Amino acid sequence: MTTLLRLGAASLLALAMTAQAADIGKFTLENGAEVLLKDDFTWEYIVVEQASQTLAPIVLAQPELLTTTAKDGIKISLASSTWDGDRLGLTLNLSSSSSDHIVFVEVAAKFFSDSGQVLKTETLEAWKATFRQPETYLRKGEQRQSRTLWVEGIDKSQWQKQLLQLSISELKSR
Repeated sequence: MTTLLRLGAASLLALAMTAQAADIGKFTLENGAEVLLKDDFTWEYIVVEQASQTLAPIVLAQPELLTTTAKDGIKISLASSTWDGDRLGLTLNLSSSSSDHIVFVEVAAKFFSDSGQVLKTETLEAWKATFRQPETYLRKGEQRQSRTLWVEGIDKSQWQKQLLQLSISELKSR
């Protein structure tokens, strides 16, 4: 009798191992990730192929569309760029219409080749006030210029059109 029970349990286990859960459906989570739900109460992430990041033709024709960004009353734009050997130096204009006293601004900069392909993404400290010196805070109605922000790893021959996308990634205020 125990042999018969063992054979029955083994055959049920073998059947369970060969059966696969059926897909119920795809869902997109709040963070943008896609998951596949299955009928056995399991799920798995769906890997999405990302297209190569290139710029639209209108942006290639008007690169100034990329070089200005704003967030929470802080506006940043590219003032100038300069080369020191293989290093690229960027100077940014900052202006504030915020009622907050801004002490720190971090910018995500994405550099594109003249053909629109992503060359590099870098996080830059665009503004940092001096601790406990209120005259260095960026206040409402003020305009300031950043120090020169140096970036390495950009090929000068591929960055003639100065295709740069700026976005404010972090703001701190007092």
